[in-house]
Amino acid sequence: MVAKTRLAMTLPFPNDPFLTDNYAPIRSENEAPNLVIEGDLPLELQGTLYRNGPNPLFPPRGRYHYFSGDGMVHAATFADGEVSYRNRWVRTEKWTADAEAGEALFGGMGNPGNTDSRAQGVRYNVANTHIVKHAGRLLALEEGNPPFELDADLTSIGSYTYGGKLPGPMTAHPKLDPNTGEMHFFCYNLGGMGSPTMGYYVADAAGDLVTVEEFDSPYPAMIHDFVITNNYVLFPIFPATINIERAMQGGAAIAWDKALPSYIGILKRGAPATDIRWVTGEPSYVFHPMNAYEDGQTIVLDMHTYPAAPGFPGADGSKPSRDDAEAMLERWTIASSTDSDTWSVEQLDDRPTEFPRIADSVVGNHYRHGYAATSVYGTAARTTYDSIVHYDHELGTSKVWSLEKGDCVSEPAFVPRKVDSKEGDGWLLAFIYRSETNTSDIAILDASDMEAGPVAMIKLDTRVPNGFHGSWVDGRHIG
Repeated sequence: MVAKTRLAMTLPFPNDPFLTDNYAPIRSENEAPNLVIEGDLPLELQGTLYRNGPNPLFPPRGRYHYFSGDGMVHAATFADGEVSYRNRWVRTEKWTADAEAGEALFGGMGNPGNTDSRAQGVRYNVANTHIVKHAGRLLALEEGNPPFELDADLTSIGSYTYGGKLPGPMTAHPKLDPNTGEMHFFCYNLGGMGSPTMGYYVADAAGDLVTVEEFDSPYPAMIHDFVITNNYVLFPIFPATINIERAMQGGAAIAWDKALPSYIGILKRGAPATDIRWVTGEPSYVFHPMNAYEDGQTIVLDMHTYPAAPGFPGADGSKPSRDDAEAMLERWTIASSTDSDTWSVEQLDDRPTEFPRIADSVVGNHYRHGYAATSVYGTAARTTYDSIVHYDHELGTSKVWSLEKGDCVSEPAFVPRKVDSKEGDGWLLAFIYRSETNTSDIAILDASDMEAGPVAMIKLDTRVPNGFHGSWVDGRHIG
């Protein structure tokens, strides 16, 4: 591996749980051609596996929060039976200001009480949560800012606002409609921190922003993800409330308020945001839905549900409970008729699961196969997982592939065997952390026979820290 270290010496990082073990940041940008491959690499794999996650450039200024680390993108490119690797920090305005100063300038999560005066006027963007490609543009995402565009070699280009048409932030979880080529996305806090105003946007297949809508949620909240179906867009609102007055009085800006219900906003696609219909349910929290679809007059949402927002204090000042740190897969159903004002819940699994993925070809449509990270050796502490579970929703069954105890797995990505393969016919790709060697691999599993173990393992002689989300960009596609 050829390492390109771009940093001067820095102070040691504190002994924080999210800055140690495989959460510890790596200190260099690296390139490695022709990686060692164990097993038989499927020659049909032509494209790039991207992964994004927090990797702070400098030790934090004040208390560190995992969501606030500078984004670093890892890319494994598959071409003609060989695999190469590179990683790069996303050089946001914040990253650049810190690099020039030689230290962190912003307080955790942009806390102004802990921020250096040299950061005045600098956009606080960490671009550390997801990376997607749409209409030829590679976009690093985090929900508090506009997208940040990267070149194919991970060179930073800059914030992307659709020619100035995008009025605010963008979710880290846009939805690419496989039927139309559109990308649907939203934002919260459009009117500033603690504002109930949300935005809903659609970029067409050519990448032009063709829909810009605003509406108010029932209360200001941290809204991480959403879902689409063929005819609807659904905005789940959970009581991870945002309250600036509370923060100014020494409380948490984001806190769990169990006294409030959850809401789902239902909007007919193509209708104005004024037509949104709100239904209510019991308080819970969902970071990531698996998928949603329509079944006759019913809307079905498969949700990885927490009892409360994990890691956030109560609005009354209570500390977060470890009992709230595990999500379980549930199926929520809502009547699409206007006389329905709530949803029903069916638990599909009692294992802790997160980071769900499906085939891109079935997003928003009826689907059979779902994949997620899970834990078989204990609790999913600190968002680490040691196994992948495959759900067959048609048969009502599940199968699990597990690592050695102490190792952990990333969110799996599904890659179809052929561009036009049927759902479920392909591979699962995931980054693997090996605790014994402190290095990482990339596992390739046959999605239809996951329990058999990897058909190939790509060996890295560096470490890919625990992160959030990524995408497979198929080299067999144009654009």
